[in-house]
Amino acid sequence: MGMPAPTRSGPVADVVLLPLGEVSEQIVDRIMAVLRSALGKNVKKMAARPLADGALNRQRGQYNSTRILEVLEAERPAVGGSRILAIVDVDLYADGLNFVFGEAAPSVAVGVISLWRLNPERFGESADQRLFETRAAGEAMHETGHLFGLGHCPDRQCVMSFSNSLSEVDAKSSEFCPACRRLFERF
Repeated sequence: MGMPAPTRSGPVADVVLLPLGEVSEQIVDRIMAVLRSALGKNVKKMAARPLADGALNRQRGQYNSTRILEVLEAERPAVGGSRILAIVDVDLYADGLNFVFGEAAPSVAVGVISLWRLNPERFGESADQRLFETRAAGEAMHETGHLFGLGHCPDRQCVMSFSNSLSEVDAKSSEFCPACRRLFERF
């Protein structure tokens, strides 16, 4: 099943958010608002669609993020040349890694973030919608930065720094450092 064609009202989006599977519309709207404000780009969302079963590794109980990117790449022409950031609420991994918060393939303009490990309630913490939304928006900024060609940043406060744990996600800002901002503004 292919992706629905984008609506033709208005300009082509710089970034298209694509919820895959069961994803709260509230969190997608929050991510969209943050990206629009922080990036100054045209960000739109598509209707949710099913998550590709072929990405599920049943032995691990996780979805392979690289497989999701491959599906997105094959269907990317349907969004008219925009960058696609998929949003899922399942646990992701990439080959050689126990888990990932997200992954991007800048050369083909597709990325994916997972909300699964960002939700405080998943690990027995108190419900904290603000923290959850802050984490989700930060990871969306990070992967979107990759979609615009930014690499990982050595500045641990920069949203483009690599995160291997929730404490590292929480320690960094949700904004580009001055050096990454200058690189981003070229686009």
